[in-house]
Amino acid sequence: MHEADDIIDVNCLSDADVSVAHECELVAVSFDYAVDDEAASCVLGKDYCSFADLIVSPRTEGDLVAQVHDERIHAVAFGADGHGLAFGNQPADFLHHKSLIFDNSAHAVSKIIKFDRIRIKFPIFERFMKNSFKYTVAGHTFCLTLPEGFSSEEYLKPYEPFASPDADGALFSLTLQAVSSLREKATGKVRECLNDEAPYFWIFQEADGRFSFGFSYTKKHPDCLLFCSEDFTENVVYIAEAGAQRYAEFALSNAVMLLYTFCTAPYDTLMVHASVIAHEGSGYMFLGRSGTGKSTHSSLWLNHIAYTSLLNDDNPVVRYMDGRAVVFGTPWSGKTPCYKNESMPLGGVVRLSQAPYNMIARLAPLQSFASLMPACSCMRWDGRSVAALHKAVEKVISVVPCWHLECLPDEAAAVLCNSTVKR
Repeated sequence: MHEADDIIDVNCLSDADVSVAHECELVAVSFDYAVDDEAASCVLGKDYCSFADLIVSPRTEGDLVAQVHDERIHAVAFGADGHGLAFGNQPADFLHHKSLIFDNSAHAVSKIIKFDRIRIKFPIFERFMKNSFKYTVAGHTFCLTLPEGFSSEEYLKPYEPFASPDADGALFSLTLQAVSSLREKATGKVRECLNDEAPYFWIFQEADGRFSFGFSYTKKHPDCLLFCSEDFTENVVYIAEAGAQRYAEFALSNAVMLLYTFCTAPYDTLMVHASVIAHEGSGYMFLGRSGTGKSTHSSLWLNHIAYTSLLNDDNPVVRYMDGRAVVFGTPWSGKTPCYKNESMPLGGVVRLSQAPYNMIARLAPLQSFASLMPACSCMRWDGRSVAALHKAVEKVISVVPCWHLECLPDEAAAVLCNSTVKR
């Protein structure tokens, strides 16, 4: 093992070229191997050459495993307890490593305690990760990985406007995997099956207290299963091979929204069940129970209020930033294909309810909190997430006026709402 000051060069840059860097405590790995009968050595550490052409992996922590096979580096895996990244010549040789491996001429393998990112230059790794994509929604970046043969154009089309391949780091990563049967994936006991209509949300709890999740079109059984690392940064969603074409997009969309909601909660970020229109530089968000007419009211603005456009029709994101609330378009817009990577100040929040007349009233702070809170997604069984949700909602309603509109589905309702919220 080299000392920190000695980690300067790597003397082997061939097919087995591997580099690792992290930005916390310096950790190095040294091992020797042969390439074309010539001896070579490799040092992995912070001061390894230039990072300009290195691929940035999702954030992780755990053990570094280096395996030498037939006097060549055969596979390297990063992760904890078998979870994380793995790459090499044959997947069967490196998946699910749970301990350090010493083989042939490997000199040493050091445990990585904690780091922010790994940078890797490895031709085989590039092929392995070719189906990995980074996206940034409302300033938060995440990474999605599809199985071989799954096209991003087919399954990740709504995310294209949010692509950010050069973004640094990621809040979380999600890998889609197809298996022969979901029954082979053990889950804990069913804690709850939520929602009054599809998608149904299943919560499983293991004996050790950890959670796994499922999503389905019916209440009979989950159609996909989501397994998460303890901090929700490394995640896998499984679908059955027999229904892969049908369930891939369904599994990805629901899993990403759940993970996004949890991982962004500490950053004053709200995912809201709402429809949002953009009008004269501001966004106006319409809340209401399913079937109330959120989309209908947005369409009334589009048809009767000049200079209006649709930002999102189902799940916009609101962030409290620098003393103001900003609303963002997202890849999640329900049945309306409106995937805009745009943002603007949030000018008002309007809760709708059906009535045989049109009347609008400004809500007091407590009423505003009670109006916005139920529309926000949250892991309500997790105390920290709930606390973060409450704080974010309080901040948003402190700077954004909230209203209650009792209305008919007509032009007059849109005109009344527009003239009132813009005062």
